[in-house]
Amino acid sequence: MRFVVPLLNLLSSRTSSTFAMIKPEAVAYPFIAKEILNEIIKNGIEIVGAKRIRLNRNDAERLYRIHQEKFFYERLIQHVTSGPVIVMRLRCSSGDAIERWRTLMGSSKVFRNMLNNRKCLRARFAISDTRNLVHGADSVDTSNYELQLFGPYPPYDQQKLIAQS
Repeated sequence: MRFVVPLLNLLSSRTSSTFAMIKPEAVAYPFIAKEILNEIIKNGIEIVGAKRIRLNRNDAERLYRIHQEKFFYERLIQHVTSGPVIVMRLRCSSGDAIERWRTLMGSSKVFRNMLNNRKCLRARFAISDTRNLVHGADSVDTSNYELQLFGPYPPYDQQKLIAQS
């Protein structure tokens, strides 16, 4: 019994936390980055930690390794290394952080959002399927990998993140 509670805590912490990234095209415009950060909070997602970084090619390739054989891979790598990004650890006190963040982001297919989910971030601000503002993990394993890839995450400070623009 003494092992059940720690195991349940571990499992619940895995599903209530996720990795998120705001891409260069949003970070370049502070009012868009700020709107994304505010929408995250407004939707019941806590930004536990965040930092502004510039991805190098190696970081980007590790982040998007599952897309390596896809036609858009090189364009995606060039895009996410073109300017600063904001990487974050998100958490939900109720519900699944991965699912909630992915719902807020919307589909990576921008025009699909225009038909099906006009309130999501990508429908509101995305330029294309590559320049689609944000990234989010799609599973617990991916989230754990991506969180580790860019951690640690200093405490969230919106003013500091936006002021660097």
